Amino acid sequence: MTEWQLREYTVQAGHLDEFVAEWTNGVLPLRKQFGFTVLAWSVPEQSRFVWLVGYDGPGTLEAADARYYAAPERVALAPDPARWLTERRHVPAVGIASWRPDNGRGGGNA
Repeated sequence: MTEWQLREYTVQAGHLDEFVAEWTNGVLPLRKQFGFTVLAWSVPEQSRFVWLVGYDGPGTLEAADARYYAAPERVALAPDPARWLTERRHVPAVGIASWRPDNGRGGGNA
């Protein structure tokens, strides 16, 4: 079963676009490489970045996250988009439901 965490970041005013570009080009590919599921949004009016990170592999999300941050690829990530963050909040999230319209292809997610 996938373990999820909700992550909410406040990005330094005027740097949300830079943060999103750096996160999308650097962090996201590495997260995928390390087996994480990621859904992300920006809230430009509030200079916020919100994402869900999920893990459904061996061990826990916490352990997988520690391996990710210790990996040479992550340590070497430059520029590191985290430099633009002024606030961070990480909280466990429990999935309740998922649904997506089927767009005529038969069956949505339930």
